[in-house]
Amino acid sequence: MATTPGTCVRAVTGCRTQDYEPYRTLKGKYALDIRSIVGQIRGLERDLRANGLFEVVVLDSVINATTSLEYQHWVLLAVNALCAADGQVCIGTRNLDRELAYENSEHSISRDSTRLSFLDAHNVDMRFTRGKWQRIRYHTPESLRGLLSRYFEEVELSDTTRATLKAVCRKPRPFPIEDYKEALDNEFNMPYPNEFRHNKHEGIVGILIELIKDRNAILEG
Repeated sequence: MATTPGTCVRAVTGCRTQDYEPYRTLKGKYALDIRSIVGQIRGLERDLRANGLFEVVVLDSVINATTSLEYQHWVLLAVNALCAADGQVCIGTRNLDRELAYENSEHSISRDSTRLSFLDAHNVDMRFTRGKWQRIRYHTPESLRGLLSRYFEEVELSDTTRATLKAVCRKPRPFPIEDYKEALDNEFNMPYPNEFRHNKHEGIVGILIELIKDRNAILEG
């Protein structure tokens, strides 16, 4: 769900956990482990078929890595989809207020001498480090609450004075099924180098659409 967009989602049902990292690499190598990634998707699919949507979904340091507003939307709609009607989503991301305070302090002088950076209109920090451009998306408490409130009726923020912002979200808002389909197709069938896609996502998308319809009927009833 978000580095380009790199994802790390952990869903918890009782003591059982499932994780999803679409940019997992082979141990000791700078190469994608497609076999393990597809295995994670199939593990999620089996769990969803057996137990339904998840009680808790954790999304840590993911939306700060979304490279576009479109992918940010797909990530958040995907975790909305994974969350049960009475479940919750726990999110951690980067705090813009803390970053700006640091940038304006004397402690940033040595760091600024070794890199270039600027903040764009969408609070994405473009920084040139070690010969490469990197993008990090920041939120303020206000922008994060506003964003998450589009996907959940209840949003509770914490750690607003630290480098990270944390939020607990409940009561997922219903979206049109075609919006879920677009988000899930993009989340569980990520584009990889050389335009490769594994195309092993149809099972998980199908069961999620069925479960979402049932959940949203409860929420709207």
